[in-house]
Amino acid sequence: MPTGTEKFTSRLGSTPAFTTTPFSQGDPRQDREDALNRDLQLHKAHVVMLAEQSIISVETAKAILAELLELERLGIEAISFDSSLGLYLSTEKYLVDRLSADVAGRMHTARSRNDLEPANSRLYVRDKINQIVQALVGLKSALLLRATEHVETVMPGYTHHSQHAQPITFAHYLLASHDAFSRDIRRFEQAYAVVNLSPMGGCALAGTGFPISRERVAGLLGFDGLVENSLDATGHVDFLLQSTAAIAIALSNLGRMSEGIYLWNTAEFGMLELADEYCSISSIMPQKKNPVALEMIRGEGILVASQLNGMMGILKALPPGGGREWGYVHRAFPVCANTALGAINTMAGIVSTLVVKPDVMARRAAEGFSTVTELADQIVRHADLSFRQAHHIVGLTTLEAAKAGKKADEITGAMLDAAAKEVIGRPLGLDEQVVRKALDPFENVRVRSVVGGPAPDEVRRMIEDRNAVLAQDTDRLEHRRRQLAQAAEGLQDAVAAIMHH
Repeated sequence: MPTGTEKFTSRLGSTPAFTTTPFSQGDPRQDREDALNRDLQLHKAHVVMLAEQSIISVETAKAILAELLELERLGIEAISFDSSLGLYLSTEKYLVDRLSADVAGRMHTARSRNDLEPANSRLYVRDKINQIVQALVGLKSALLLRATEHVETVMPGYTHHSQHAQPITFAHYLLASHDAFSRDIRRFEQAYAVVNLSPMGGCALAGTGFPISRERVAGLLGFDGLVENSLDATGHVDFLLQSTAAIAIALSNLGRMSEGIYLWNTAEFGMLELADEYCSISSIMPQKKNPVALEMIRGEGILVASQLNGMMGILKALPPGGGREWGYVHRAFPVCANTALGAINTMAGIVSTLVVKPDVMARRAAEGFSTVTELADQIVRHADLSFRQAHHIVGLTTLEAAKAGKKADEITGAMLDAAAKEVIGRPLGLDEQVVRKALDPFENVRVRSVVGGPAPDEVRRMIEDRNAVLAQDTDRLEHRRRQLAQAAEGLQDAVAAIMHH
């Protein structure tokens, strides 16, 4: 929360709760602590497997596991992290100092940093995917809740950068965004299936001659299977590209939604108003209420797309076997993931607190001739003309009305007859009630009851269906988390079995 500015926020009525800190900002110390904890899970699983396979003695495994458990209790400060050594070798030095090289050095049997580091990354990425999916579930829930409130809130639908097209409802608009975010969840789930495979046992690149059980390590860590080929396991990190691409697409969808809200929040449109907590004030202009949260969502989405482009550029010419270039790719992903979490959660808050102005939306829908497509449809129904003929008649009528300074609801049957005489050589003779009904925005919406259309009954059906999908999204997320929790419990039990051997 901003500090020292409370007395300058009278335009907003309260201190804004939204901070302009970048979404991706994290705590480096906490990040290192988390990385150590993931490494410790990998170390414990590997040591358990080495003991079970009789590659190291149970007594050696007990000694190593005891120190790993103690390090888990003490945290990152205990290992005197040396950036020139990196996390693994700093940890190994800690163990050697306590156990000797003869004992501690056995932990690295049948393993390399080349399989350890991508395994650590996969543990991180799968957790971030689950967090992002949870955030998207929250955003979708907010969208569905607001949609139920605005099934009959008529507004203009726009094409070509805010040109009036046809009337829709605010609920119909919200569902369109919701459905895009549903596809984002599917993309993240597809990425999760690629991420949640174990590279452990790939070693440097050629596997090992020790009789290890790669499957046992994978199971103890909650992986769904193996990256089977040892060179593939240690030499490719396209799982990071797929996961980051899913993030970039989600932020693109988020940016498009931001653009609509941003525009409709302006005084010129006046259809929506952002809650104070997602805005800032001007340092000089007392009247300003700046929609900074939306600006940040759009801006940081561009940065994520740039990060993805950079990651692809780094990897496209990197031969299997890897190199130092990998580090740049691994460092880019957390920035993108944390940006996504911040942006998605912020948008959920914006949606939940958004002030909607139905009267203004209805007035805007009556302007701009957005209802005349239905007028052409009614001519087809009542005058037995082709749609192209009706389109021509209505287009000419609209042109004359605009020249005369008339609005859509001022078009009359006589005006249509005049245009029809020019186009087909005879008047239409439409009943005036047919014309009035065709030009009514709500009637425009009501008759569009085709599957997926904006008619209230159809929108209510879609909301009901999407609430069921939302429940399924949540169930699949909880299933993945239960699997990981069960694996963690299994690892804990396996460690305990050796410690009490």
